Amino acid sequence: MMPVEFQDYISDPDARRVSWQRRFEMEDTWNATLPNDGHRVVAELVAMGKVAHVITQNIDALHQAGGVPDEKVI
Repeated sequence: MMPVEFQDYISDPDARRVSWQRRFEMEDTWNATLPNDGHRVVAELVAMGKVAHVITQNIDALHQAGGVPDEKVI
């Protein structure tokens, strides 16, 4: 499956439809996925004050599930 490039997403309504279709097709998979050690370590760094915020695409909310507060996720 070819990725939808940013410039295509912006300029082509069909590319946006494909991107959203893929996103919804993955919903069940993402809902069954759990945070891993990496998510938990990032949450620990935030809790210790060593990391102020987490910048992520955050399509799966795993950072929050791993313990990062909503207000710290960008």
